[in-house]
Amino acid sequence: MPTAFVRALVTDVLSNPSQPKIPTRKTISEYAGKIAGDENLKNLPRNSLAVKILSNAESKSNGGDEGEVICYPFFSSHFSMPVKPGEEVWVMFEEYDPPGRSAIGYWISRVHGPRHVEDTNYAYNRRTYKTSTSSASNKKRTSDKFSEKESESSSAADPSSPTQLDSTESPTTNPTEIIELIQHAGKFHRFDAVPRYTKRPGDFILQGSNNSLLMLGEERGHTGLTDPEVSASLLGVLGGKPAIDMVVGRKMTSSTKTISMELLNSEIDKRVGPDEPANEGEANFADDAARIYITANSDDVEGPDALLSLRSPSDAYPETDNKKNQIGSFVVTKADNLRLISRKSVKIIKEPPISPAERTLDGSAIIMNDNGYMQIAGKKVILSSYIGGEASQPYVRLDKLSDFLVALIDQQQSLNDSVASLSRALSTFGAAAATVIPPAADLGFTSGVELANLTGLKTLTSVSKERISKEFRQSTLGSIVIYGE
Repeated sequence: MPTAFVRALVTDVLSNPSQPKIPTRKTISEYAGKIAGDENLKNLPRNSLAVKILSNAESKSNGGDEGEVICYPFFSSHFSMPVKPGEEVWVMFEEYDPPGRSAIGYWISRVHGPRHVEDTNYAYNRRTYKTSTSSASNKKRTSDKFSEKESESSSAADPSSPTQLDSTESPTTNPTEIIELIQHAGKFHRFDAVPRYTKRPGDFILQGSNNSLLMLGEERGHTGLTDPEVSASLLGVLGGKPAIDMVVGRKMTSSTKTISMELLNSEIDKRVGPDEPANEGEANFADDAARIYITANSDDVEGPDALLSLRSPSDAYPETDNKKNQIGSFVVTKADNLRLISRKSVKIIKEPPISPAERTLDGSAIIMNDNGYMQIAGKKVILSSYIGGEASQPYVRLDKLSDFLVALIDQQQSLNDSVASLSRALSTFGAAAATVIPPAADLGFTSGVELANLTGLKTLTSVSKERISKEFRQSTLGSIVIYGE
């Protein structure tokens, strides 16, 4: 027969057959006979699945676990899709001739459900066959019908939570199988309320199961200061603004609701109705947990600086304000904590312009080399407080200060010498005049004392000059770590 695509229920994920400690419903040996050829089972690749075929009601007619088959991943190891037990996938067989299949099956991807079913975290496809409007919210849940135990756990839920929409029958002969599969999935998968993302037609999107997303498309997003009224995905055609957005932990808008699913796991309320949020899960630059955002041609109105609502520390230094330069390409990284780690060197460089019209501008850089040296270069380096305050003072250049102090001491020493000469002259005059004018002896005595004091001061001044000339420059006040102009 020709190649066939069939729908299948995932009963187990064999993420690493070489690691027996990873939770699986059965051991690898217990899956003997579920795949074409024992050698294929022995060499089972990672991310293989145990499934039950649902197409043509095969899982009903084959009954129990006898209908299980093992499927390889369809895509090579370069590309691996997420899937959990209890979800449904598309499976392809090179030759499809049940029940005796001679060819290996390959699972392709999860089956995409309708809007009230599809969920990047976990898609419970049995809801597909029930109405998705809020008017059906009082219908009895699968968990209540399938299992008395689950009915008891459901009654413990918050009565104010909206009742989930469910299918009323199992896709297999085991009426509690879906519940068992969801419980098994909970051993290695975190059930989480993940906001949905609306892409533009030209965007390429990759999403993980737990609120991680990569968008290759064009610029979009909100500041997050208020809940946006207009969806960023509905904006018109942009004039050449390609962008890449890598984000984790997208914030849910205030209109997005979370509820408890069958086993009280948290999920997004996906019921179709007039209260569905149009802007759920969109880029929120202020409040999303962490992102890397790359643009090619931003402007100063809707570019990253505007979306980030940045407040630059430029109150005291207008020349550092970069508003006029908020255009062109950007790479933005935002998170609660950033780490930039290099084993050898780091260079952060603002290239100097080569255009003659911009010769008044200059370059700047922070360079960290593998020898432990760090260089900060720029036309002017300013250290200041972030918010307001007085303008910072220039740092003192040690050589200039040292030269000034040495010159000052030289002048003081010259003055000391002049005063000493005057003191000696007065002392000689006082000794000669003492025989004629008795009070002149006091003048000679006083001049002698002053001369002694000046001699001591001269010695102290010489020591100070020597310290300034040597120690002052080298170690006492001169930093051995920080150097500048």
